[in-house]
Amino acid sequence: MGQLPRKLIRPVARLGGRPACDSGDNPRVLVVVPAYDEEDSLPRALADLGTLSGLVNFDVVVIDDGSTDATRKVDMAHGTACVLPPFNLGIGGAVQTGRLYAVERDYDIAVQFDADGQHLAGEIPQLLISLMDETAHVVIGSRFCGRRQFRSTYSRRVGIGLLSHVVRLLSRQTFTDVTSGFRAFNREAMHF
Repeated sequence: MGQLPRKLIRPVARLGGRPACDSGDNPRVLVVVPAYDEEDSLPRALADLGTLSGLVNFDVVVIDDGSTDATRKVDMAHGTACVLPPFNLGIGGAVQTGRLYAVERDYDIAVQFDADGQHLAGEIPQLLISLMDETAHVVIGSRFCGRRQFRSTYSRRVGIGLLSHVVRLLSRQTFTDVTSGFRAFNREAMHF
């Protein structure tokens, strides 16, 4: 696995002022926030994550994926760790960078939490519970289940439906939100 250049990284900020957890019943959790031109929504996402500081012990890293707006200034104002790739990698590259960051720093779990406000930080504990029962290596939060269902454009819903159908054919499992930006990965999945 490659390593991130040290000059692109600031130290991890710990929400709530608590140190990262030890492994075992208290896994070390890193919330990875990929962000591209998210100066408007990132403050709300980071504030939402801050509400969890009494419930879940975790660290946050923002992957500022070549933003051309004030995303970096927002991140700096919140004091979270930030990785600045030298150019825009796209969402896949930004998420992979976040998982690499988690692996290099020996986190047990990485949670992807998009900065665009489509997900609720209060649902992170449910992802962690589902992951820690050891029946899965990856848990995907769905925007299309439960009380607060996300409403996207018609063309996006058609695309998600087609992709879901292909995934169902290949995996013989049903996924309600294959394009979700709200996922949790255990150590084995991160290494994979």
